Amino acid sequence: MFRPDVIVRGTDRPLLRLAVGIRTRRDDLEQAARQLWQYMAGEACPLGLLVTPEWTHVYQKTYSDTPDSIQELAVVETPVLLDTRGVVENGPLLESAVRGWLETLVRHPGIPLHHTGEAARIEDHLLPALVDAEVTVVGFR
Repeated sequence: MFRPDVIVRGTDRPLLRLAVGIRTRRDDLEQAARQLWQYMAGEACPLGLLVTPEWTHVYQKTYSDTPDSIQELAVVETPVLLDTRGVVENGPLLESAVRGWLETLVRHPGIPLHHTGEAARIEDHLLPALVDAEVTVVGFR
């Protein structure tokens, strides 16, 4: 059973806006992506991130309620997106970096941290979901 490591909900309504899976192992990424898609479909969550030390995948749910309705929007280098000094291999530190990045975007609604490239494109997709939102760490495993 998939449980996200970080979630974003609206402050006005308890609906999920973003589910984030963080994985340090590279051998289970396809399975982790499928589980995230199933979670997004089951919870009617419109956006998902699968974060590894090297890459972050952004997924968006279409109007169907099946895992097949999830589309990958973009892939970006995680160190670029999170503005870390290189690859963060430690799970709890990676989770902390993801949380910090999301909380910064929530605190400054509508103001992207990146202005060019794939990181800017990802933030463009995420920013509307982060307005009047709260970031909750569910827990890295």
